Amino acid sequence: MEWLGKAADHGSQFAQYRLGKIYLTGEPVPKDVEKALAYLTASADQGNQFAQYALGKLYLFGRMFLRIVSRPENG
Repeated sequence: MEWLGKAADHGSQFAQYRLGKIYLTGEPVPKDVEKALAYLTASADQGNQFAQYALGKLYLFGRMFLRIVSRPENG
């Protein structure tokens, strides 16, 4: 994770995409939707088609997505 974070901070669109997906799923770090969206947006802005697709799906599913990701893990 350390090297991925450094690469993302230096503008690697692939690292930004990967970190976005990691924070979105919450594995192996705690789920953080705000960080996920920030990393995915940064990657998509650089033309990463996978990040663009991921963001498109998130916006398409809108409220349903927000309910799922904000659900507590234990209950």
